[in-house]
Amino acid sequence: MEARERRVLSYKSASGRFPYREWRNGINDEDTEVAVDVRITRLAAGNFGSNTVTTLINDTGATVTVSATAEISGAGYSFVTTTDGSGILPPSIVIPAGAQYVTFSIEGGTLLNLPGFDAPCKHACVTVNQSFGGDGGDYNDADGVGSGSGIDMSASGPLSGIIAINSGFVAGVFQSGGTPSGAPPVTLDFTSIGTEFKSLSPQLNQLFFIGDGLTGDGKGTAQKFNVPAGAKVLYLGIADSCGYGSSPGCYSDNVGDFVVGYTVHE
Repeated sequence: MEARERRVLSYKSASGRFPYREWRNGINDEDTEVAVDVRITRLAAGNFGSNTVTTLINDTGATVTVSATAEISGAGYSFVTTTDGSGILPPSIVIPAGAQYVTFSIEGGTLLNLPGFDAPCKHACVTVNQSFGGDGGDYNDADGVGSGSGIDMSASGPLSGIIAINSGFVAGVFQSGGTPSGAPPVTLDFTSIGTEFKSLSPQLNQLFFIGDGLTGDGKGTAQKFNVPAGAKVLYLGIADSCGYGSSPGCYSDNVGDFVVGYTVHE
């Protein structure tokens, strides 16, 4: 059966308490925190498999579906953090101890054919502006090529922002497990860095461009994304903001997904 995205809601009791959040925030073991967060994000993605915690912790190579509505700035939280409440939680990958770097590939995704848009996609694509469909919208690939706009998304709490020449691309962020905290690291500007780098060394809580994982758009060699010290989990999602130049938000007009292959190298 094909997986279908779910929206994860937090139960609120008649007295105004949130039992799950209280329980989740009371976990003191980081490995347990990571395992719980991974399970919740997989449930949100429609994956109700019977994976055990051991399987999750040793999950070093597989595929993950990244929805165009996956809010990358929601990484590490049990609820979306967008200004308008749009989007879903991003999927996550457990980073085992000793991991050195991660490589990515695009293994599939949606071939959109939406009313008012141009010809159907020939390769996996998404749109981050479906509401413009009546006047002709934009499809983009995993590198964001075709999106029609760049993005300058601001930081959100402890997570950095991100700047890029395109939008709608696959993005990532490493975290140490648990709810993120502290001051956000510097925002990476990929209009200066470019997207053809051979390797990248992001910090914890620092959003970064992944795209299709190749040095070129649909071509080139595999890029290496070095694992920062203390990283225990990697989140994948899409960076989006209203007007492409503000806080995370406006995911409600996003459609499609990418199936991202990944390998964690130890």
